[in-house]
Amino acid sequence: MVGSHNISGGMIYVGEHLPRQGSSIDAENCLIDPRLSVAIHGDPLGQTMGYWPSYSSISPTARKSYLDWLAGSRSDPDAYIGYVFLYFYGLERRLMLEESPPDADGIVAEVCRLLQVYGGNGSFKRYAGELLSAYQLKSAQLPEKFDLEVEENS
Repeated sequence: MVGSHNISGGMIYVGEHLPRQGSSIDAENCLIDPRLSVAIHGDPLGQTMGYWPSYSSISPTARKSYLDWLAGSRSDPDAYIGYVFLYFYGLERRLMLEESPPDADGIVAEVCRLLQVYGGNGSFKRYAGELLSAYQLKSAQLPEKFDLEVEENS
């Protein structure tokens, strides 16, 4: 529960502090701090959102819409993409910064599912695809000699 929102889907970080990589002061963008205010009415179009959203810095109306999205199916193709990215940041952190997360397969499946719903957004498609590629490299048993082919602008 975050305020009046029952978020049963998991795969999120909730708490008062989760240090951002490289900083002991700044919280991760994905951290849902339950102490922060949430408005009664939302901002479904993300009009109050900045380009690089962080839960702690978005407006209370944006928090309302984000929490509504999380508490739902997380599959509304018309959802504002910034809310999808906030959620994605937590999945990214879990796969890349946590040491051997036991739910890694579920997180990979969730990123693939999000790609099916939100892959029409070029930025999301690129970030999600690159996360999946990076995780494959991170978790693979690579041979001693490894040649990597990278596409232009990738």
